[in-house]
Amino acid sequence: MMKREAGKPVETLGARVGGAASGHGGVARHHRWRAPGAFGLIGWLLAACLPAPVLACRYNVRDLGFIDVESEGYTLHCLIPEAFGEAEREPWRQALDPVLDGANVRWDFVAAGGALRQTDATHLRTALSGPLPGLVLVSPDGFATNLCATLPGAVSPGRAAALLEEWVTSPIRRQIAGVAGRAFGVVLLFEGTDREANTAAAREIERAIEEIKRGMGALPKEIRAAPELVRLPPRDFPEEQALLWSMGLEASPTEKPRAAIFYGRARWIGPLIEMEHLVAPNLTRLFGIIGEDCECGMDLAWTRGTVLPLRWTDSLHATAAKSLGFDPDSPMVRAEALRILGRYSRSFETARARGETAAPAEPAFAMGGRPMVAAVEVDASAPPAVADPTPPGARAITRTNQPARRSPHADPGRVLLIMAMIGLIIVFGTLLVLMTAMRRWRESARPDKRGRHSREPDA
Repeated sequence: MMKREAGKPVETLGARVGGAASGHGGVARHHRWRAPGAFGLIGWLLAACLPAPVLACRYNVRDLGFIDVESEGYTLHCLIPEAFGEAEREPWRQALDPVLDGANVRWDFVAAGGALRQTDATHLRTALSGPLPGLVLVSPDGFATNLCATLPGAVSPGRAAALLEEWVTSPIRRQIAGVAGRAFGVVLLFEGTDREANTAAAREIERAIEEIKRGMGALPKEIRAAPELVRLPPRDFPEEQALLWSMGLEASPTEKPRAAIFYGRARWIGPLIEMEHLVAPNLTRLFGIIGEDCECGMDLAWTRGTVLPLRWTDSLHATAAKSLGFDPDSPMVRAEALRILGRYSRSFETARARGETAAPAEPAFAMGGRPMVAAVEVDASAPPAVADPTPPGARAITRTNQPARRSPHADPGRVLLIMAMIGLIIVFGTLLVLMTAMRRWRESARPDKRGRHSREPDA
C-alpha cells in the first residue's frame, strides 16, 4: 500500500485519468496517439493536389453579370471649341455630373483643335466640324452616335442634360434591370407588326420559362426567381432609341418579332433571336449557361455581352445584393470576380487589351454590339433541361460561333495524373501513420527510471 506523505493528497485513479485526458502527466499519456494530425495532413495534401475547377465555385455566370468592368461602359465626348477655358467648362460639369451619376457612362471634354486619338478620330471628326458644343456617345463595341445631330445650332448645358437623361434611363430599361436584379433573367420580346406572330412568340417564351422553372432546382447555385418576359411594342420604339442603338437595331419595327436575353446588370447574352429560331429549347439552353458555375471550364468571354446604357440606382443595387447574397460592388468581390474573368475569358481580355472595339470573330454573336442573327438550330434528341450535363447550349449554338466548353475532367491524361497523385498520397499517409504508431509503441515500451516499463501501472 502506498504511504501518504504529510500535506500531500493521495493521487487517485480519477485524478490520473483526468490528468491524462487534459494532457498533464499520468500513465495514460504514453498511450495517446495523435493520429488526427496525420489524417489532417493527408486532407490538406489532397485538397492542394486537386485542380481548382474540381472545387466548388462561389459564383455562377449570373453573379458575374453584376460585376462592373470599366472597359465595358460607354464614353461620352463633350465637344467644345478650342477657346473654351475653365470658366466655360464649369457649367457643363455642373449639368452633366448629376445626370451621369451612377450610370455606366464616363465623359470627357474634346477640344476642336486638340489632337485626336486614332480610335476617336472616326467618331469625332465629323461631329467636330458641326456646331459646338456637341455630344458624341461611343458604345463599348465601338460604334458611336452624335446626340446633337438633329438639333439646330449649338447645345446648351441644360439642354444637354435633358437629352442625356433619355439615354441613361427609360421605362423598359428600368424594368429589365429590376427583373434581372431579382430573377434569373429577362427575355425581351421586340414585337413586330404581325400581331399573330407576336402572340405565338410570347406563348413560346412562356413555355420556355415553365421548362426553366422545372429545372432550376438542379442548378449549381440556387436562383430563386424564374426568368420573366418583357414586351417592347412598336409604339414604344421611339422612347427606347438608346436601347435599340446600343444593340445595333433600327428604330423601326420589323414584321416578325425578335427576342434577346438579358441578365445581371442588364447585360445582353447570346444572339438576337429571329422568329424562326425563337423556340423553347434555344432559350432554356441559354439560361442554362447563365446558371452555370463560373469556373466550369468554358470561355466566359462570350457571356460578357453588351450592357445597356443605364443608371444603376441604389434601389437596383439593393435588390441585386439581396438576390445574390453578397454586395457586387464590394472591392473584395469585384477583385475575385475580375480574377475569374481574367482566367476564363481569354478571347475577351485579348480583344480589350489590343484595343479592338469590334467583337472578335469568335464568339462575335454573343458579344453584343451590331447584332449577328444566329442560325440557332434545334437538336430534337437533346432534352431541353436547364441542368443539362453536357455544355449548356453547345449543341444548339456551336455552328454559330459558340466556343466549345472545355471540361477539366474531359482529358484522360489529366484524370490519370490526378489518380496517380492521390495514390501516392494514400501510400505516403499510410507510411506516416505506421511510423507514428511504431514510435508511440517504442516510447510506451521503454523502461522508466525505476526500471519498470511505462505500460505497467503503479501498485
